[in-house]
Amino acid sequence: KYLREDLLIGQLKERLQKVAICDDWAEKMSAQITLWEKEAAQSSQSFAQNLVANGKAVDQKLDILVNAFLDGTLDKPDYLRKKDELLKKKTTLQQQRSDFGRKGHNRFEPLRAWVSDAHHAFKLVGSDDMPGIKTLVAKIGTNRILREKQVGWDWIGPWRAAADFRALSGINDNDIARGGCGR
Repeated sequence: KYLREDLLIGQLKERLQKVAICDDWAEKMSAQITLWEKEAAQSSQSFAQNLVANGKAVDQKLDILVNAFLDGTLDKPDYLRKKDELLKKKTTLQQQRSDFGRKGHNRFEPLRAWVSDAHHAFKLVGSDDMPGIKTLVAKIGTNRILREKQVGWDWIGPWRAAADFRALSGINDNDIARGGCGR
């Protein structure tokens, strides 16, 4: 037997309500993410400055070490041992600076994308955009099935947590469908 399109869309919307976040929540979450990004940028800047300062300190120690060896106040085995330690430290600091430049700047992007998608789910619940609903369901769920005229899928990653939270928190899906944010 077949399932009418309007019933299918209704079931899809009902499932999407479990992860949808309203305008107010999306705004607040985006503002918090922006705040976290600013804090991380300040922390990162401080970390980078410390790496540069430590690098300069190691360079100064190397200069002092070379001068002590050239002046004859330091014998060759001690000089080589200490030089090796300082060069390892300098290499480690350079590697940390290099790694720091390549990573960490987009760590909030997955969260921002999730908030955007959850807010998009909220908008889709109130519309008849079947291609949009299909695309979002493909993105947030796996093992999509239609059995005995019932739609279902397994939530992926953070979507499972959102659906579980919604179920445990007692937020009313009807409030979401009417445009409210629940509690």
